[in-house]
Amino acid sequence: MKLYEKINFSGKIQDRFTELAKYLFFNCYLLVRNQKFYFTDLEFYYYDKQDPKFQDPFCLCQEDQQPGKPGYPFCFHKYGMDIIIGTRQAYGGTLIRGLKDETGHFIEGTQRLFTWILPLIDEKLIDEMYDMKKHAPLLKEAVKNKELQLVSNIIVPAKPVPMQQGPRVVGTRKEDKDLKFQLSPFRYLIDTDKYSYKPKEKIGYVTALLADSPDQEKFKAMAEKRMKSSDAKTAKEWRTLVNYYEKLMAD
Repeated sequence: MKLYEKINFSGKIQDRFTELAKYLFFNCYLLVRNQKFYFTDLEFYYYDKQDPKFQDPFCLCQEDQQPGKPGYPFCFHKYGMDIIIGTRQAYGGTLIRGLKDETGHFIEGTQRLFTWILPLIDEKLIDEMYDMKKHAPLLKEAVKNKELQLVSNIIVPAKPVPMQQGPRVVGTRKEDKDLKFQLSPFRYLIDTDKYSYKPKEKIGYVTALLADSPDQEKFKAMAEKRMKSSDAKTAKEWRTLVNYYEKLMAD
C-alpha cells in the first residue's frame, strides 16, 4: 500500500491528514500473523525538503520514512512504529499510538503495543518491552515475510464513528514558529469513550472548535477555568493552546 499516493499535498495539510486518518481507521487494519488490530490513535508527521512552509521540526526525518526503504510500509524507531507517508522529496510518518484487537481490548501507548505484537512474531518475546536496536531488525524481517502487514479494503461501518483530533504528544520548543507544529491538530482518535487517555480535555476542546460542535460553549467555559488554574504550568499550557486556536479559527 503506497499511502503517500493517497495524499494530495496541494490542499490544506490538515485536510489531507484528516482524509488519511479516516482511511486508516475505517478501511485498514494491522495484521500480525493471523491476528487483526484496528487503529484507534494516530499522529502525523511530515517534513517536505522542498517546501520551507511545512518542515515539521518534530519529524524524525529518517531515511526509513520514505517509500522503498527496508521495512516499508513501516518505519521502526525509538519512539515506536510509523506507517510511512513520505515521498521521494519528503519524510513522513503516521505514529501508531493506539490499537484494539478483535475482542475489543484497547492497547494504549507507542511502546505498550509491542508487548502484544512481539510475542505473536516470536513467542520467546512475551512481556518484553520494545528495544529499537534489538527488535527493529526482527520486525523488518516480519514485514518481509508478511507476518506483519497493513491490510486495506475492509468494510466501512454503516454507522459513522466519531473521530476526535487535537495536538500531538511532542516536546516543547522555545521558538514561537514551532508552535504551529507543536499545537496543530495532527493527532486523531476514535472510540475515545471506551479507553483512557491523558489529554482528554484538550482534545475535546480542539475537536469541538474544529467541528463547530454544539458542545463548543461547554468546552470554551472549561478552557476558561483551566487558564485560571492555581497550577501555573496548567494555566500556561491552556493559555497557549487557547490563544493558538482562537487565532487559527479567526483566520
